[in-house]
Amino acid sequence: METKVREGAHRRRAPLRETASDLELAISAPVGTGPVWRNRVRESLARVQVALKQHVQDTEGPEGLYGELQNDAPRLSNLVKLLTKEHIVLKEDINRALTALEGLPTEIDDECCEDVREAVLTVLGRISRHRQKGADLVWRAYSVDIGGE
Repeated sequence: METKVREGAHRRRAPLRETASDLELAISAPVGTGPVWRNRVRESLARVQVALKQHVQDTEGPEGLYGELQNDAPRLSNLVKLLTKEHIVLKEDINRALTALEGLPTEIDDECCEDVREAVLTVLGRISRHRQKGADLVWRAYSVDIGGE
């Protein structure tokens, strides 16, 4: 069971990691491309939003990872609750980044895009930390010696 859960967790984590990586590439591109930059960032944010929605379903849903972990390792329920709350914050951060992007003037330059870049960097940082905590959660649930020897 442990191997199945770890393999499933790894598979479920990939889309969020991949879309976050694409978003990082989009946001770090030169703004001078104007509409191309804006569209690429918007599309990347939308893909992250979809990946996050699927991640939440995979973790919090009826057959989700968090339910399995709470059954297998109830001592970790506080960490599961923390990660669940982070999903809400991540959704809000993505919406904030999309709002900042939509608020840009038609003609954009490096200076006017700083708020968008900061909002996206907040999303990326939070995703990275969330993924680390999720990996730690699975490790703690299945790699800790319960016997104490």
